[in-house]
Amino acid sequence: MWQVLADVETWPQWTKSVRSVQRLDQTAMSLGSKVRIEQPKLKPAVWTVTIWEPEQSFTWVSKSPGVTVTAGHQIVPTSEGCRVILTIHFGGLLGGVIGLLMGRLTSEYMAIEANGLKHRAEAAA
Repeated sequence: MWQVLADVETWPQWTKSVRSVQRLDQTAMSLGSKVRIEQPKLKPAVWTVTIWEPEQSFTWVSKSPGVTVTAGHQIVPTSEGCRVILTIHFGGLLGGVIGLLMGRLTSEYMAIEANGLKHRAEAAA
């Protein structure tokens, strides 16, 4: 599961919530990595990895005027395999308002991502 989740450049192949992913640095994904993501109905955003725990989780942050969006991706082992936990938080001066306005689309995209990740990981197994 981790290999699929951490290979962010392949996300457009398995989730319709992401149109394109462009790595903005040449090193392996790690703390501080920057990625430009284009999603349907949203402006392109640059995400910076702020937490990187290989085989477990990563968190990245995207900032725009008045809003800081923090998205978490965590894999938790279970007796049946694993569970993926996706989180998102809208912070900053306008974070609450943007979070309310984007709530439905954000939930939809997170569900699409979770389902796509599940199918891709199962196909790879």
